[in-house]
Amino acid sequence: MSGKSTPKGGFPEGIDTFHSELHAVFQGSRQKLPRLVSASDIDLDGEGWFKSRPAAEQVQSFSLAQGMWNIDDRLFIQRGGTLYEDDVEIIAGLSDRISICEHWGKIYLTDGSNHWVIDDSSVRRWGLPVPNISVATASGGLESGTYLVQAAFVDAQGSYGGVSDIEAITIISGIRVSVDNVPDTASYLDIYMSPVNQEETTFTAQVKVANLPYTIQDEPTTRGDPPVTAQMTGPISGAAGIFSFRGFLMMWRDNVVFRSEAAEPELFHGENIMQFAGTVTACEGMKPGMWIGTSRGLYWVAGEDPTNWVPDRRTNKPVKKGSAKLDGSEFPEAKTDEPVAFFSADEGLFLGTSDGRLVPLTERKYSIMDGDRVSIAFNERSSGGHKIQQVIVGVI
Repeated sequence: MSGKSTPKGGFPEGIDTFHSELHAVFQGSRQKLPRLVSASDIDLDGEGWFKSRPAAEQVQSFSLAQGMWNIDDRLFIQRGGTLYEDDVEIIAGLSDRISICEHWGKIYLTDGSNHWVIDDSSVRRWGLPVPNISVATASGGLESGTYLVQAAFVDAQGSYGGVSDIEAITIISGIRVSVDNVPDTASYLDIYMSPVNQEETTFTAQVKVANLPYTIQDEPTTRGDPPVTAQMTGPISGAAGIFSFRGFLMMWRDNVVFRSEAAEPELFHGENIMQFAGTVTACEGMKPGMWIGTSRGLYWVAGEDPTNWVPDRRTNKPVKKGSAKLDGSEFPEAKTDEPVAFFSADEGLFLGTSDGRLVPLTERKYSIMDGDRVSIAFNERSSGGHKIQQVIVGVI
């Protein structure tokens, strides 16, 4: 992140700058709490160890700056309800500050209400609801009897949503299938139907949503179970955040962390959860484990299989909203070249390593004032021929 010098009291669009020489800090403001209350620089000395400056207390109302993220060397900036890549608008109408991560070469993000995926230069809405289907008798060529019907939405890229509940119907010749919640992101509806005594419903037809309702008139010619179970749904509604861990896409809300299906990262199983004693506030996925920050402390969760994911609380200090994952080689105290995760509490910054170690960086040296969210950024600049590295913290 490059620094900018701004005259005292001057705030460029989307940026809040502190001290006469200091560098842009993009803040994670929320509309209900749009006042910056504190910011501080934490320099690395000549040997790479942390030393902190006193906090620069400012009160500056702003409405545009929401956040900045560097994902795979792509710079994303949120100003108000719009997300930009560099200076190009890519998503408008955001309802809140986004949470964003890279997973399997794609970039996933959510504002809590809606979800998007960025694949190279394409941007599309992510997440298809479970269809609300209803069935009725119709004219056709089916044998009379009782049938089971269910369906799933499919988008233009071939990604599935969750499968509907099974609807049973007794008919003489045909079945009319209607859907009352077709989303804009759906292109097709896959329909599955079988006689009631068959063990599984089987694929019957793929129908363009523009052609709904659809009448099943013939027995299915292709046999195949639905691609997902009825417990799988789309992304979690009201999600507070999103992150990647191994083969799973993870989302959190309230005191629960949800995981996706490994083979279908856009689908979540409602029972695949980790529950914590306090509200989840910040999460980062590392290679062997994940750090989960909560209002009751910071947890390390590791294990080869999700059935072995047992949270291990490393501190009971409440973790503030907001975290960052940076290159550990920049921070000698981490003693690692692997990525490290930054978290914050009232007492200061904490660093979580990829092997589960928790390093208090600024405890008893630097206090973070109360605020709704902490934004953490790493900045490197040159001054008088010397390289200066800084961790910049803003509290909102």
